[in-house]
Amino acid sequence: MLCILLHLVITAYFFLKQLMNSHLINTTQYIVVQFLWLGVHLIRLLMIVLPCSRASAEASRTGALVGVVLSTASPYTVAHKQLESFSIQLLHHKVNFNACGLFELGLPLVVSILGAVTTYLVVLLQLKGSPTSPGVANNTAAVLETT
Repeated sequence: MLCILLHLVITAYFFLKQLMNSHLINTTQYIVVQFLWLGVHLIRLLMIVLPCSRASAEASRTGALVGVVLSTASPYTVAHKQLESFSIQLLHHKVNFNACGLFELGLPLVVSILGAVTTYLVVLLQLKGSPTSPGVANNTAAVLETT
């Protein structure tokens, strides 16, 4: 997940940098390639997160279905007892997937990663947009020499 986050930030940064500097050669091809790479990284993220999210949703739906079957089954059968214990297990153990206990793999993770990418892009673009002028560097050196 960290690699996907870094790839998204770096690819989006160079994509936006190229969009801002449209006077460079081969701009259209470079922009298309960077856009495709952004899509590839997003698909990689979704390929990890979506199956986990769907499995969690199906587990919660299974609990509801087991409850419906329990209400219609005869209470003295073996199937009823097994469904009852399965229902209790589903109730007490929520199905979720996590990465080594650090974060849960679900759709909110996609939103968090996209928010982090946006934040890092804003910071990177602000740092790139403020070049230091030579006069400022000379003034700093003069201040350091006098101290």
